[in-house]
Amino acid sequence: MQTYIADIIPSLQRYSRKLNDLTKLEQKHWVLIDDSTNIRTVFIFKENNELLVYENGVRKENNSWRYLDNQSIDIEINQIHYLMKHAFLDEAILALKRSGVNEYAFFVNETVYGRDLKSHSEIIRYLDYRYKKKPKEIAKWKRRIDEQLVIGLAIFIITIMLAFKFFKAMY
Repeated sequence: MQTYIADIIPSLQRYSRKLNDLTKLEQKHWVLIDDSTNIRTVFIFKENNELLVYENGVRKENNSWRYLDNQSIDIEINQIHYLMKHAFLDEAILALKRSGVNEYAFFVNETVYGRDLKSHSEIIRYLDYRYKKKPKEIAKWKRRIDEQLVIGLAIFIITIMLAFKFFKAMY
């Protein structure tokens, strides 16, 4: 799974928003997805570098975050600082890679994404469908619509020509 995550995230970079648009990050409930526990951890990045962290509804104290640049943020939890690199950001998913290790933290914006994504594999399926499969399906439908429009236009032109010949022959 970790290898696939390492492969898919870089391939989605062109669809990702940058961290420098902090409105995409701040004041939202980002739920940390952890495949190994049943702990629901909610992160709320506040404007004043305050980081609210709730584990199963219980607030954890002494947390903060700092925007460093459009590629990284510093997250402090229980007096331990984590340098997190931007991996992916859209309105529903935030993926951060811990600096120096091949470890990703996936967060789901619970306000935007209505259904619960509860595992890394569900997030990967969501990203794969949204940014890889869905655009291909849309392109296929567009080709079909274009073909139907061409056929419809051709039939319309032939009908007009036949009607013109018919009316010309009558007069």
